[in-house]
Amino acid sequence: MQERPPGFHVDLLFPDKYSDFIAEVYYEDRLVSVISQENGLNDAEIKFDSGVRGFPEKMSLKGLEETVEYAKRRLYELRKTS
Repeated sequence: MQERPPGFHVDLLFPDKYSDFIAEVYYEDRLVSVISQENGLNDAEIKFDSGVRGFPEKMSLKGLEETVEYAKRRLYELRKTS
């Protein structure tokens, strides 16, 4: 299995307004969601912004699930430990 399904990619960021890394999930180069581990990975939050221009009308659920799991693994690897 690939790390990320075709058409999906993940950017890991550490914006100032967050206290830990976040993951932006893209599908066909369009932002689909932001995954935050502010409350820990066991209580990670995912935000969908359907108001974004060009939000995909349809995508693979399995692909999205695999991409979210990939993003969670990467966030776990990069999490702040202090």
